[in-house]
This record gives sequence, structure tokens and C-alpha cells, in this order.
Amino acid sequence: MTVALPPSFSLWLALVLVITGLATGVAGIWLLFARRRRILTEQQLRLQIELTGAAQRLQDELKQCRAGLDAGREELTDLRRRLLKETEMRAAFQQAAQRANQLETAHQEGLNIQNQLREQISRLKEERATVQEQLAFEQQAGAEKIQALTNAHAELRASFQNLAADALKSNNTMFLDLARTTLDKYQVQAQNELRERHQSVEALLAPLQQVLANYEQGLLRIERDRQQAYGKLTTQAELLNLAQAQLQLETSKLVRALGQPQVRGRWGEITLKRVVELAGMIEHCDFVVQAQVATEAGSVRPDMLVYLPAKRIIAIDSKVPLRAYLDAMESLNEEERLRRLREHSRRVRVHLQQLGSKQYWSQFSESPEFVVLFLPGEAFFSAALEHDPQLIEYGVEQKVILATPTTLIALLKSVAYGWQRQHMAENATAICALGKTLNSRLVTMVGHFQDLGKQLRRSTEAYNGAMGTFERRVLVSARKLAELGTGSGDAIAEILPVEAHPRALDEPRQSQEIHATDEEPTDVE
Repeated sequence: MTVALPPSFSLWLALVLVITGLATGVAGIWLLFARRRRILTEQQLRLQIELTGAAQRLQDELKQCRAGLDAGREELTDLRRRLLKETEMRAAFQQAAQRANQLETAHQEGLNIQNQLREQISRLKEERATVQEQLAFEQQAGAEKIQALTNAHAELRASFQNLAADALKSNNTMFLDLARTTLDKYQVQAQNELRERHQSVEALLAPLQQVLANYEQGLLRIERDRQQAYGKLTTQAELLNLAQAQLQLETSKLVRALGQPQVRGRWGEITLKRVVELAGMIEHCDFVVQAQVATEAGSVRPDMLVYLPAKRIIAIDSKVPLRAYLDAMESLNEEERLRRLREHSRRVRVHLQQLGSKQYWSQFSESPEFVVLFLPGEAFFSAALEHDPQLIEYGVEQKVILATPTTLIALLKSVAYGWQRQHMAENATAICALGKTLNSRLVTMVGHFQDLGKQLRRSTEAYNGAMGTFERRVLVSARKLAELGTGSGDAIAEILPVEAHPRALDEPRQSQEIHATDEEPTDVE
């Protein structure tokens, strides 16, 4: 026999089922998120422990590196101090030499001015002699004219005396006056001409006297400047001698220090480390110093291994023989110096042959077929190349590349750039993998949200259906009972349906926003 359930019981049962379904869905979602949060917490804790251990190991290695670097820096500081003293002394020597050249140039200019003044004085003396000759000639001509006039006067007087006294007696006085007047006129004219010529000669000699006076003043000034310059030059020469002696002392100390193979090798390693620092390879830790490699003939030890991208290796050697070069710098004889420089070139060539015979590249599977020979100074390379121009070609034949600090910095800069590109490629690969993982997780989470939305939609529909049934079947009877006065007197509250729906993702709009963001121009490369 089937027991008929009252409608109110069915309604309340439906409500209980709906609430139970909602509680179950919410509890499942909460448990899912709590489980994911616990997993993420455990991963973060494990990653933090690993990072702490790695940081501790890196700190220990960093302390060891810093200790070795401090020792090398102390030696480098000492060498730099000596080199600075030598540089200052050389600068003082060069300044003194420049000052001596300037004084020599000033002295030469004074000699040139003196020669010019002498030539001008000689020219003026010649002009003065010419003017004096002209003046003497004019004076002689005037004297001759006066003598001629005097003779003419005497002749006239004699002639008049020989004339008949009676015929010319009446005119004698007038003729004598006329002759005297004429003679006086000629004398005045001659004196005026003589005075004018004397004034013209004085006018010509006045510039010459002024030039002579200026010449004497210039000579006095030049002599005074010469004495002062000579005194300064003497002082500078004394200071230069002292600086040269000090420079020779410091140079001899530096040469003696570099004469020891251990010090010279240590200096080459410090210079090599400094070059690596300047090239920016310290940050990437892509080099190993004094790495030993076991071979069939024994162990070989390059001074530095540079790791390239794609696991490739370049070996660098800095054991360059410098004894002959240092001896050449100390030699005072030119022939001896040239002989020792040629010996330096020969030793570098021999070292190229020995270094090529070691075949460092065959000891490393990913190494290019060459090794780099590092010379710690440009002067060492230029001196060897000057006396052996075929040195570079010979090194290429031996698969050995000669490198100075400048060229090695360029090489290491290229390697650092390659590592930068390698890191960028690795980061891009990691970002791509992370994006794929994130997309997969987003797909899974969106699926969960869709399931949750469907359950909420079904719960809302069930709630609204139960609400309609309750309103059509239960509330109607309850209102009639209230109208008949059988109710408790309290008004039944109105129950509203649920109109809200779970929000759907606006996929087209989201895609448009993503494309708009990707198309925005950026200024940062």
C-alpha cells in the first residue's frame, strides 16, 4: 500500500535536497582549493629550503674567491703603486724635456731675430756708407765750386788790373760791386745746398740710430732672458737627473720583481683576471683559472678556460717568456738592446710552437681548434712583432692566436654577449613552458568554474521550481485558512524567486583586449 505524502512535506524535502546540494558543492570547492593551497605551500617550503642551501654554498665559495681576490689585489696594488711612481717620474721627465725643447726653441728664435737684426744693420750700414759717399762727393763738389769761384774772382781781379787804368777807372768800382755781389750769391747758394744735404744725411741716419738703439735693447733683453732660461734649464736638468735616477731605481726594482718566474706568472694571472673583469665575465662565472686536465702525456694546465654557449670551451695561456724583453729595457747599448729584442721575438715564436704542440683543444670535446696566447702588455706584443713580422701567421699555422689586453677584452666581450643571448633564449624557453603550464591550469580551472556554474544554475532552477509549487499549492491553502480565521494571525512573508544567474566569461571582449595590449608599441628593446 502506497502512503501518499502531503504536498508540504514534498516541498520541504525538495528544499532540504537543494540546500544539501549547495552545501555539498561549496564543501567540494573549498576542499579542492584547500588541497591546492596545501600543495603550493609544500612546494614553496621545499623550494625555500633548496634556495637556502644553494645560497649557503654560494656564500662559502664567494668567501674563498674573495680571500684569493684580496691577496691578488694587494699584490696588484703594490705593483700599481710602483707603476704609478714610474709613470709620474716619466711624466716629469717628459715635462722637463718639453720645457727644454721650448727653451731651445725660444733660444733659436732669439738667434733668428738677432741674425735678422744683424742683416738689417749691415744693410743700413751699407746705405749709410753710400749716403756718406754721396755727402763727401757733394761736399767735394761744393768745395770745387767755391774754389772755382775763388779762382774766377782772382782771375777777374787780375784781368781788371791788367785793363787800362784810364779806360776802366770810372767803371772799376761798379764792376767790383757786381762781382762781389755775384760771388756772395754763389757762396750763399753753395752753403744752403751744403746745409740741405747735411740735413738729408741726418734724416737718413736717424732711423739707423733708432734701429741700433732698439737692437742694443733687444740684445740686452735676449741676454737677460737667456740667462734666466739657462738658470731654469739648469734647475730642470738637475731635477730631471734626480727623477731619472729615481725612475731607474724603481724600474730596476720592478724588473727584478718581474724577473722572478713566480712573480711574473702571478702578475700575468692578475692581469688576466683584470681583463676578465673589464669584459664583464665575472658576473657570469664563465671562467676557471689554473684548471688541470689529464692527458696521455701527463697533465696540462691552461691558465684560464672560457666557457662559451652550447658548452664550448676556449683555453687561454699567459706563460709568455719576458726575460729577454726586460733585459733589453735595461740595456744601455743599442746593439745589445736590438739583440735581446730579437731574442725576445725568437722565444715568443718557440713558445707558440710549444703551446701549439700541447693541443689543448683535443682535451676538450667541445673546444674550437685553437688556443689563445695572452701577452699581458701591448709593448711585449709590438716588440716581438717588430722583429718578427711573420709571428701572427706562424701562430695561426700552429693554431695559436696571439692576444693583448685590448684584443682579449674584445674577445671576452663577444663571449659575454653570447652568454647574454643564451640566457635570453633560456628565459624565453622557460617563459614558454611556464605559459603552457599556466594555460593548462587555466583550462582545468575554467572547467571547474563551468561545472560550478552549471550546478548553481540547476540549484537556482530547482529552487525557483520548488518556489512556484509552494506558491501555487501551499500558499493558496494557507491564505484561505487565514481568510477563514483559522490561522495564527501572523502574515505569511512573501518569498521572491531567485533571478540571478552565474556570470559567463566575455571571451570575445577579452580576446580583443589581449590583442590590443599585444599591439601597443614599446620603446624598451
